[in-house]
Amino acid sequence: MIFSLTLLILFHQSYCQVGIGEDIARCPVCHSGYEYYQQDKFCYKFYNVCQTWSEARQVCQNEGGDLISLNNRNLNFFNELALHKSGSCDDVWVGATDVSSEGQWNWLNGDKVSSDLWAINQPDNWDSIEHCGDLHKRFDYELNDADCSRNKHFICQVAIGSFYRFLD
Repeated sequence: MIFSLTLLILFHQSYCQVGIGEDIARCPVCHSGYEYYQQDKFCYKFYNVCQTWSEARQVCQNEGGDLISLNNRNLNFFNELALHKSGSCDDVWVGATDVSSEGQWNWLNGDKVSSDLWAINQPDNWDSIEHCGDLHKRFDYELNDADCSRNKHFICQVAIGSFYRFLD
């Protein structure tokens, strides 16, 4: 009796079947609670708890990722996500900061923050204390600079991982 071995990749209540020797990378799988976003091939999780930027970043790093890096491809999607999921904190932390060099905004992945991602008249470094990026309710969840010590929701970003099991 010959058994065929198939690798089954589980993802969002659907699956991707891959035969032995085939590339499992074509079957994206996210950590528990994370959602896959096809446009940029990362997994994301919206946190409804309210934490400071540093606390939020630590949560993301503990899960193998970091705060989200936005770009022209994914900004509108995450604007909508923040709008529909925000709770007690209103605003949502993202991975933009100018802490290392005032006025030089970069994403935690090292990319420069594009000027066309900012809300009108932002960043403004109000009161000289705004060094972390958020999606701000007052600006329809467009990018804003904020005081890092404020408590806000946050979005973590992690690279695609794999959960798989062998079936006979």
